[in-house]
Amino acid sequence: MAEKMAADCKPVHGKLTGAPENIVLCGTHKHVLDTKAKLVIAKDENDFLAKWEKALDSV
Repeated sequence: MAEKMAADCKPVHGKLTGAPENIVLCGTHKHVLDTKAKLVIAKDENDFLAKWEKALDSV
């Protein structure tokens, strides 16, 4: 889903337990952001967690 963050995205830190510091929820749209890359990386928290678990399983 990686698309550019919208101008009105509001990063909310500390909501995604165990995620890197730059991976945060968007307070405006409820999707998941990579603030370092300035991208939307998941449509919501559940989508992110599914992707995160899949990535961890492949390690």
